[in-house]
Amino acid sequence: MKKLFLLFFSAISITLSVAQTNKIAWIFDPSIGNVSNETKLMEILADIKQKPEINSIIFTGNLSVKSSSSEFDKLKMLLNDLPQTCYFIPGANDYKWLQGDASIFEDVFGDDKFFFKADNFSVIGLTSAIERRGEGGHFKYEDLEWLKTIKDSISNDEPVILSLFQPLNSSVDNWFHLTNILYGKNIVAAFSSEGEQTKQFNVFGIPSISVKGLTSKNK
Repeated sequence: MKKLFLLFFSAISITLSVAQTNKIAWIFDPSIGNVSNETKLMEILADIKQKPEINSIIFTGNLSVKSSSSEFDKLKMLLNDLPQTCYFIPGANDYKWLQGDASIFEDVFGDDKFFFKADNFSVIGLTSAIERRGEGGHFKYEDLEWLKTIKDSISNDEPVILSLFQPLNSSVDNWFHLTNILYGKNIVAAFSSEGEQTKQFNVFGIPSISVKGLTSKNK
């Protein structure tokens, strides 16, 4: 199995090398609407732009401060000239103050989940954020059903990386449904972005990393 090499660009960005030819940048909690965060995000994007070896960028919520379409549009605008493919997972703030339903997010970013292959790895992104609620987490029924449709395209020895909003623990009331669906798959890492501090832990044999966002009270 190939090792996972992590390189911290800054407090909200890491690069994951999944193979010799494929690198993924993860950007956590950009929180568009917060001027300080926007400045740091632009610095990170400028750095990524100078690294052609990065093939994909994953953005994990909170993407916005007030879940407004103008904040979503601003983030999309900042990415217009990037050559990399971008994927998006909403956080609680991206649903909490929606003026319409959750389709606003999908209208701007295309979807609120993703699945792609990076060489011999599979990368899956799902959110547990709940529409119009600031607390708790729950994987949507339709997302879990979608997960069932893709799992058969992943061999049991193929490394799988999960990109999540919240860690796989009691903060998500049905987290075990996800692990049950993927039982027997080779999950090598689970990244999440909601947390007051960056920490590594293990969930039933799954190596997990929760990354502290820029808006965390603990600096």
